[in-house]
Amino acid sequence: MSGEVGKGFARRVTGTNLAKFAPLLRDRTGESNPQPTSDENAQAKPQAGTSTNELDAVQSLFNGSRVRVALPFTPPRRPSGSTQRTGISSGESGSKEEEDKDVLRVYYPVLVAEIPGPGRWTQASFSWNVFSTFFGAGDIALTYLNAQGEAIQETSKPIVKKSRNYCYELGAAAGLDYPDKNVGRPIGVFLRSEPQQFEYVIVMPSDPGHPILVTFLANRWAGPAGRLRRVTTDLNTLVGIWPSAPLPLEIPDVSGS
Repeated sequence: MSGEVGKGFARRVTGTNLAKFAPLLRDRTGESNPQPTSDENAQAKPQAGTSTNELDAVQSLFNGSRVRVALPFTPPRRPSGSTQRTGISSGESGSKEEEDKDVLRVYYPVLVAEIPGPGRWTQASFSWNVFSTFFGAGDIALTYLNAQGEAIQETSKPIVKKSRNYCYELGAAAGLDYPDKNVGRPIGVFLRSEPQQFEYVIVMPSDPGHPILVTFLANRWAGPAGRLRRVTTDLNTLVGIWPSAPLPLEIPDVSGS
């Protein structure tokens, strides 16, 4: 017999050394207390430079006892909001991939923020925390719906002013007059669909959704009184309070029906 025989471990059994391995491969199921062959005894001898105590120590590691190791692990944090599976009803067919995308979509981060003015208010100002944490403090891609319902895409570069105001230019505010302070402030709703990509809408005091967002900010804002209110939430929560939110991104049905 020549050449390698078998696969894996057995590939090292060749015609030359088959006789050496044969005693190890024979059927011993009928033996009450099989004894190692002389070849096995030879293989079990300690190697040069290895003490018997060292071999005993190594063998003690394989005595069948369990070893418990504590590994640092932080479970992933699910964003706040309902865990309800949305967008695909129980009687509706759809692929697993579509369902997974829909479930993930309801947890898209959303920022609801009052926009200051009136001077050059198209450059919306944000706190450093919102500017860096939510928007990423870099160039961002924005999509908004115009009055005709068309999705307009734009790129906005970060603007950092000497007054330590951190701003982004919002095309949706172009051509709009800032409302009287007694009426209320415009409110921006920004949905982060991808890193550095946002869908947004500016809600003016005359718009139907404005009272809903004012109430939401009043209930969720935990900062000092008199400051511009900015609250981060998720799409599921937003749709729960404002089902008709006019965002360019298709919003899943959270009713489950």
